Amino acid sequence: MWDIRTGDVVQRYSVGNGGQIAPSCCDINCSDQVICVGSNLVNNVDDKDAIVALWDVRATEPSAVITEAHSDDVTEVRFHPARGNVFATGSTDGLVNICDMAQLPDEDEVILHTLNSGRHMCCTLATVCHCESRAFSGMLHG
Repeated sequence: MWDIRTGDVVQRYSVGNGGQIAPSCCDINCSDQVICVGSNLVNNVDDKDAIVALWDVRATEPSAVITEAHSDDVTEVRFHPARGNVFATGSTDGLVNICDMAQLPDEDEVILHTLNSGRHMCCTLATVCHCESRAFSGMLHG
């Protein structure tokens, strides 16, 4: 993380596997406390999946690493604009996952909903909305 006023690096983040991920996208939640990073598919990650990693901005190691959400490059991660624990991920595997950090550390429970476009495409998350305690995602197909 850089201080935009000085250009100095003020924090470095790494993943426990020696930092060997290829970050492709990131977002920060509405309270500016959690960073979410999506990665490209990397062969040295277990099961050769792309990962989604979450960091408390004050820590250098991730608070969670989600390894089974996507089987191809994660192209987009977006937090809900008002609910800092809800976020969505999109991937070239055609899946959009709606996730809730409140379910951590149980990776199997983090993903609330999965939307499948049925096509191998890059998803852009336009909006992540809240509706009757459920999150859903709007997608733009490019």
